[in-house]
Amino acid sequence: VASNQTAELNRQRENERKYLKAQYEFEREKKLAERSIYQKERNQHWAQRLACSPLAVDLVADYERIEEENFIREKEEKRRAALAERKKRKIKNQIIVKALAEVPLL
Repeated sequence: VASNQTAELNRQRENERKYLKAQYEFEREKKLAERSIYQKERNQHWAQRLACSPLAVDLVADYERIEEENFIREKEEKRRAALAERKKRKIKNQIIVKALAEVPLL
């Protein structure tokens, strides 16, 4: 009789734990969803407020200018590196030709 009561109590407690866990998970997911919605609304609100901001326009212009400057700088660096490589190869070839010219043929 005692073991039946113990088993029944254990089942009830297990059911209560499952119920509380499910309730906790539901509340947690609900809070996460609400936080996500709030975050999106706040981002949309500030995006609308700053859409016509001259500061935002200046930031975009600055970003585009910096990107253009970086592109030009990288292009120039590649050009200089290629030129240096060509000069290096030319000098190397000249040295080899000169060395071969100095070696007597047998």
